[in-house]
Amino acid sequence: MTKENQDLSIISGDDHEITFTITDADDAAKSLTGATSLKWSVFALTDLSTSVLAKTTSSGVSLVNVDDTNDGIKVVLTQADTNGLAGTYRHELEVIDSASKKSTLAKGIISIAQDLITT
Repeated sequence: MTKENQDLSIISGDDHEITFTITDADDAAKSLTGATSLKWSVFALTDLSTSVLAKTTSSGVSLVNVDDTNDGIKVVLTQADTNGLAGTYRHELEVIDSASKKSTLAKGIISIAQDLITT
């Protein structure tokens, strides 16, 4: 089940860890043990066809324990990931589970404020 309106605010050029708690339709913790792919992407509002930032299991997205085993997804952003980005974007979190089913778990707006201290 997709969680809508998962809006975020971050500062460009900073390190960030964003954790999404995954639940089922009854709001109970949902384990993603065995998931074969995790992907989080950010898109410009004016062009939703191409991501301006994409993270996968090989580049900073991982399963974590929040309320139960593997019921969370953590996205780790480094300074370089958002350096130079500023404005309002859309983001989306997607998984391919152990049964090879693709699901969008969360989506929303991400506001990225320009870092004013750059040295």
